[in-house]
Amino acid sequence: MLQNFLTTLFSTLGGAVGTVIILLTFGKQVVLKGLEVKLKQGADKNIQILSNKLDRKTRAFQLLLDNEMKFYESIGSYLADLIVDIQDFIFYLGLDETNPLSKFEYESVRDVFGRIAETNKQIKRSLLISQNYIPQIVFDVTTNLISDIQKGFTPMYNIIEQHVSDKEDVITNEEIKTLKDTILMDCALVNLKIKLRLEDLSKEN
Repeated sequence: MLQNFLTTLFSTLGGAVGTVIILLTFGKQVVLKGLEVKLKQGADKNIQILSNKLDRKTRAFQLLLDNEMKFYESIGSYLADLIVDIQDFIFYLGLDETNPLSKFEYESVRDVFGRIAETNKQIKRSLLISQNYIPQIVFDVTTNLISDIQKGFTPMYNIIEQHVSDKEDVITNEEIKTLKDTILMDCALVNLKIKLRLEDLSKEN
């Protein structure tokens, strides 16, 4: 009789323990599965956040780069015009000649003078628009070019008038030649700094 009781007891306990083990095993799998889902969702969210940040940074950098490139494209055209006009200005003045300017030369040199003033205006406008997008060194050399051109307005005007009137000379031919050399050197320096900047950009990964 005792044997039957013990057998029944162990059988009952064994079934309960088995059930508990099954429940614990199942519960463990459910918990692990839930943790896996949560971790995956968290990882996906973090990846999306990082992706959005990277996308914003990429777009911001591209915007900065696009505006910088626009400045280089515009300034390159303005510098080409300026170099031609400065050389034409000297040519039409005929600084190495003693004869007064002909009507054609006078009108030509005044037209060139006007174009130089207009080009300087365009350079200033372009620099103002792009000043937040270009390196400081490019900004500085371009500002220096603008300053030298503006300093040359009065001497250029005076030399024109001196060549068509009997007014007392207030500016010499040599001073005008020096002004020309200064502006051309400024143009070369702006071109050089832009070239170096583009070379640096091309080396970046």
